[in-house]
Amino acid sequence: MARHREQRRAARIQPFVAACRVLAAGERLVGYVTDLSTEGCQVATQSPPPALAATVVLEIRLGRGAAHTRLPARVIWTRARSTSSGADTFGLVFDGLDDAQRRALGEVVEAFRRKAAEIDG
Repeated sequence: MARHREQRRAARIQPFVAACRVLAAGERLVGYVTDLSTEGCQVATQSPPPALAATVVLEIRLGRGAAHTRLPARVIWTRARSTSSGADTFGLVFDGLDDAQRRALGEVVEAFRRKAAEIDG
């Protein structure tokens, strides 16, 4: 059985579950980010995913009490609805982030890692 070769350059935090919206081609998909890195994320939704290579905007709250952050992204893979999760999933790579967006992502990822380290002891 062939093993999948990891292609990510940035470490991801998983499980990371946060409600989100994805704006794509005039539609607004409601879903959940299920893993996150400073370079991209995975989204699960009950709606059909956007087209491969589509330009989208991910709306997500990064931190408690924070306003929705809008992150420009591009769809890099899609996976049909699985029977175990009942959701379609797709991967996004962030594309064209400004400094404030990069900083917000970095802070969330670092805070998650610190909390995980405390739990692992």
